[in-house]
Amino acid sequence: MRFFEITPAILQAAFIVLIMFLTIFVESPKLRRLIQFTSSAARLSALKTGLVLWWSYALLALALSGPTELFQVRRTSADIGWLLANPVLHTLAITLLAAYFCLALSPALRCALNPKLRQKLGNAMRPLRFVLPVSDGERRQWVLLCITAGVCEEIVFRGFLLQYLHGQLSGGWNLGLTSAWLLSSLAFGCGHFYQGPARIATTALAGSLFGLLAILSGSLLLPIVLHILVDLAVLWMYHPRLDNPDMAVRLIQGCAPAACES
Repeated sequence: MRFFEITPAILQAAFIVLIMFLTIFVESPKLRRLIQFTSSAARLSALKTGLVLWWSYALLALALSGPTELFQVRRTSADIGWLLANPVLHTLAITLLAAYFCLALSPALRCALNPKLRQKLGNAMRPLRFVLPVSDGERRQWVLLCITAGVCEEIVFRGFLLQYLHGQLSGGWNLGLTSAWLLSSLAFGCGHFYQGPARIATTALAGSLFGLLAILSGSLLLPIVLHILVDLAVLWMYHPRLDNPDMAVRLIQGCAPAACES
């Protein structure tokens, strides 16, 4: 008699636990150390770790569910009728998404046209300097990171986790689409817990908008493309080697937060 059988439901649940474990005990400690002391070598090391982990997550998610399951977001009026069946809310949601992504991408376009504006934005990006690219090598690697984040995070959070919570995968929780959307967005935000509550909240909000885009479009294609573009925008908005060479030297060689600013 078989007392225990490894079912798809068990594997899917174990996959979610694995992501939580590796995020808490592998990724987050590296990033917390970067907050205390950042350098080009440390940022590249954290970036390479992230690349390996997130492509592994995405491939596992696809293996546990199948590409056709994850890249299509099934939704009906019965699932999320308050949005899909309400013309006013549906139009407001589309308007909100258009406004958000325009606001997210417009600073990069303005900086490309007016480099002086980039110097002003540098101070606004100060809380994230511990992880942002400085050297030419980091900026090249940042492109890979943006592609990885756009593809892999959307597959994991708006693909696998959303579908799992919605009950579209065998052994899932079978929640309503609204609840699955909100919970998967919160999980996305919690992945940034090492930066504190404010960052969790802002990332969860961004995740909810990517999730809303996936639900309205019925596909992960638009969220993936826009996710990549939003992350790539950093390259036009942040370039300390041109705007603040002295600080760039400190950020490349290594410094604690207070020393980076001095």
